[in-house]
Amino acid sequence: MKTVLIWILALLLGTMVPALLFALAGGDLWLFRPAFFITLCVGIVLGLPSWALYRRLGLTRARWAMVGGFVIGAIPALVLPGRESTTSWLEFGQLVAGFGLLGALGALAYWAAFRVTGSLR
Repeated sequence: MKTVLIWILALLLGTMVPALLFALAGGDLWLFRPAFFITLCVGIVLGLPSWALYRRLGLTRARWAMVGGFVIGAIPALVLPGRESTTSWLEFGQLVAGFGLLGALGALAYWAAFRVTGSLR
């Protein structure tokens, strides 16, 4: 039961950090709610299985969490609609890098929750 609570805490913390940063960067805290929902979905679908795989492979250092988080965070930017003709490649690259950075920070928060609770191997 303790393990499940730690995983839930880590997921919520790793979800709140990028959602809050996204809302602050957008200049509107009302963005937090939809950003939280989206990051929670991405965290459940991609983050939890990735972390389980990383733990199984013994890749439990912060740098590995951030690398995986960057890749996972960039995925939504790659599938966003409406970038066909109105966005230059530079703007698209900035969007992907920004989402990847948010993902890396979320993964770092996720990793920190495991570190603080002593759940890392």
